[in-house]
Amino acid sequence: MVELLTMILGPGRIMVAVKIDFREEATAAGLENAGDELDRRFRSRVPGISQVFLDPTPTRRQP
Repeated sequence: MVELLTMILGPGRIMVAVKIDFREEATAAGLENAGDELDRRFRSRVPGISQVFLDPTPTRRQP
């Protein structure tokens, strides 16, 4: 995970935005499955989460 941001939108409404560095060999189907799983886990642990945004973002690697 590169960055995790949260925002309270109102009573019982929380937005989560996550920047994630996936492996280079990840497929589109793999990204979709990972996104679904993260969304499910977030919402199961914090019932007030109403929106989850995932941004596949590579970290800046040192040469």
